[in-house]
Amino acid sequence: MIAGTRALRGWNPTGWVSRSARVFAPGEPNDGMLAVSETQMDGIAAFATVDASHSWIMNHPAARALVVRFLETGAMDAGARDPVTDGQG
Repeated sequence: MIAGTRALRGWNPTGWVSRSARVFAPGEPNDGMLAVSETQMDGIAAFATVDASHSWIMNHPAARALVVRFLETGAMDAGARDPVTDGQG
């Protein structure tokens, strides 16, 4: 599971809609649609956050690197090989 932590931005129309429908607790990390706490579920194999909004998380370089790392190693932790910085990605 990869959760975004960049909430409302002017260029994020999905955030405009969700912000009018949802109110997050002050200081609660969220991506404009979901709170990070809503993405943490029992049974997930790995969890990480990236500084991305809900609409664009799939395009964020860190999210892509985390997906590759998970597919190659089964983990997203700091001890795993980094496909972006080690020249293999």
